[in-house]
This record gives sequence, structure tokens and C-alpha cells, in this order.
Amino acid sequence: MIADLLTDVEDFAQDQHGLAKVAKLKAAMAKVDVRPSAEGYQDLAHALDLCASLLAAEATLLGAIERRESGGAHQHSHSPALDPALKVNFIVTLKNGELVLSRVPADADEQAQLEKAHSRRMHRRKIDEELAKMQQETSAT
Repeated sequence: MIADLLTDVEDFAQDQHGLAKVAKLKAAMAKVDVRPSAEGYQDLAHALDLCASLLAAEATLLGAIERRESGGAHQHSHSPALDPALKVNFIVTLKNGELVLSRVPADADEQAQLEKAHSRRMHRRKIDEELAKMQQETSAT
């Protein structure tokens, strides 16, 4: 369920839709009735797991929306290149019950790792495109 809110290739509209779904699920969580039973507090454990999963999904989506580029864990279909202005780490913290996103400048090693990973991804994407083209040509003959 939570994984359905996140995609491998990020799309701004999908990210916004994911945030709306998270907000709807968080609102529903407020109505969950948890009571101890003969089995103990299993309902409470499940409710806390769901709450933590929703926070993680929201934090991931906030980071994906803010990044607006392909880099790190986020691959955006609308912006496949690295943005030099975004040589930062996005940190999400919980303050007064709300998630807050902040930027921390990436150090030189982190920037180099990001650029290297991006280069590998672009190379892999080119190979995948060439293979797909070859498969189409082969199937057409």
C-alpha cells in the first residue's frame, strides 16, 4: 500500500497525488480505535507501524518534489539532468507534529559520488534505449 505511493521514476504530478493520498490516510489514522485485547497490544503495534510508514512515505515524497532533478534516489522523468543549484542534501525532520524539509550543502565527496552515479545511470539508460531499438528492429524483420 505505501509502496504504491512511491514510484521508481518520479513525476511531479504523481508525487503531488502521493502526498494527497498520504494526507487522506493520515486523516483516517486519527479515527483508528486501538484497544488492548486478550492477545495484548497487537493493534497498537500495527497502528504505530502504519503511522511510521506514512511519515516515511511523506518524507520521501517531499524530498522528491523538492529535488526537481534526477539524482540520488530520485529519478525524475521531467528532469533527467543534474541541477548544479541542488548540490545539497535534503533533511526531513519532525517538528511539532509536522514534517519540515531543510537543505544542507553536500560536501565534495558526496557531490562526486552523486555525479558518478548519475553518469552510470545515463550510460545505462543509453544502453537500454539501444537494446530496445535493436529488439524493435529484430521483431520488425
